[in-house]
Amino acid sequence: MRRIGRIFLYLFASVGALVTLLVVSAIVIAVTFDKPEAELPERIVLRLDLDKGISDSRSDDPWRQLRGDRTVYLYDVIATLGAAASDERVVGLALRLGASRIGLAQAQELREAIAAFRSRDKFVMAFARTFGGLGNGTSEYYLASAANEIWLQPSGQLALLGIGLETP
Repeated sequence: MRRIGRIFLYLFASVGALVTLLVVSAIVIAVTFDKPEAELPERIVLRLDLDKGISDSRSDDPWRQLRGDRTVYLYDVIATLGAAASDERVVGLALRLGASRIGLAQAQELREAIAAFRSRDKFVMAFARTFGGLGNGTSEYYLASAANEIWLQPSGQLALLGIGLETP
């Protein structure tokens, strides 16, 4: 009876090891598989959607990365705009601003990157449903002012409350 139990134990252990090896191999192959590079068109317009805001730093949470983190990072945007400014295929930028809050420091850095992008004879168009809505839209409008054209939803609001500074 013990001999039959050991045979089943070794059999299940072998099957389990084989399944684990196959799963790990499939994951490694899927991660390292080279996808064919898509050909880029001769004229490219970049799209930057800041509707959900922008983050200064990356999260080290591996589960967030596996779920397909779609957070826009300030460093990546600035680096991409810098590379796109010197790429002759890129002709412009479509900037979408939303109701999310963008900090003034973030808006200043993005505005400088967009101004450098525009200085290379590339157009920038900004669109927003509203600037401020129920709050202060000054930083979003300041960022949009770096564009050649600003488009606002006809029913949108423009709430420029200015910048406040208070010292205790």
